[in-house]
Amino acid sequence: MKSILASALTFGLITTAAAAEESKKGPIYVQASLMGLSANGYYGGTPISTIKAGFRMDLEGGYHLSGRHDGLVVGVRQGFNFSDFSSGSTQARLGYDLALPNIIGKNELIIAPYAAFGAGYQFVSAAGDAAFAMTFGAEGRLFVADKVYVHFRPIDLGVWIGSQTNVAYSMAGGAGMSF
Repeated sequence: MKSILASALTFGLITTAAAAEESKKGPIYVQASLMGLSANGYYGGTPISTIKAGFRMDLEGGYHLSGRHDGLVVGVRQGFNFSDFSSGSTQARLGYDLALPNIIGKNELIIAPYAAFGAGYQFVSAAGDAAFAMTFGAEGRLFVADKVYVHFRPIDLGVWIGSQTNVAYSMAGGAGMSF
């Protein structure tokens, strides 16, 4: 097990160092996830009182502290979930982006695990009040042009803790720009 962890850490350090040598992309990014789905379970005194599927979208921006497009990143995400219990969230996002240069032709692939923390709120009063919102997930970004990328987030797990507890799974895709 120790050798697997050491290998993973070494791989992460090597790919990040390689990206620093080859990358010309800037540290700031903005992206929109306009094609998303979510499934939410609301718990309010009874086991799974409601499960709803919805359309998910979010807008996000951030800055890589390395001064490049990889490494530690700090950002802000504004998310929306449209369903019978429509909701939104405003969260600070922390992550570490691993760059894999020239992985698909001359395009870079970014593997971006993250955690986000902030406020979640319902647009329908019957679904509860404001809540503390936490989200954990990972996404992949593929640069298709000099500074433009497409991204896919296959896993985004969220928990809201307030007058009700909301557990959510979502996935999304969209596009962004690094400058």
